[in-house]
Amino acid sequence: GNIGVRSTVGEGSTFWFTVPQKATEALASEPEMVPEAMHNRPLLIVDEHATTREQISGLCKQMGIHPVLCADTQTARELVASTSKPSLLGVLLSSSLPQVQPEEFALELRKQSPSQPLPIIRLLNLKNVAESSKPIPSGFSGQLIKPLRAHRLLRVLVESLGSRNLTSAT
Repeated sequence: GNIGVRSTVGEGSTFWFTVPQKATEALASEPEMVPEAMHNRPLLIVDEHATTREQISGLCKQMGIHPVLCADTQTARELVASTSKPSLLGVLLSSSLPQVQPEEFALELRKQSPSQPLPIIRLLNLKNVAESSKPIPSGFSGQLIKPLRAHRLLRVLVESLGSRNLTSAT
């Protein structure tokens, strides 16, 4: 490779370098195994930002999970109440929904299915990243930091769902 500098008094300097690299094929990362029991099951995504909902929806579809998108708490309440609890994988709940305390709302959603605890995963924004080092609040099964990555989403889903939801039939 090469390294160099161009400098002109009164104008400034430009530093540069080159690194030779062989052309390679993009390495396809090996997909993680999604448990069969998660395929085609609904996962409720509650987030105030359409871009985030769509990003998570794309990840879910890649994994064979059916994303159900909603932007507000009222719609989330209605969807949880109307969805068959054994088939609902769980809820991804934004920690920054307006006019609601996420911990209280998570507990409220869990009360709708007392016989089968509903896994609820808290979604943190980058500005709330410090929250991720604290214990997970009551009402939540796990947490993720947005923007999500497929391998992290799958890992937290599997951990949060446990064996009960991974064996429940649709």
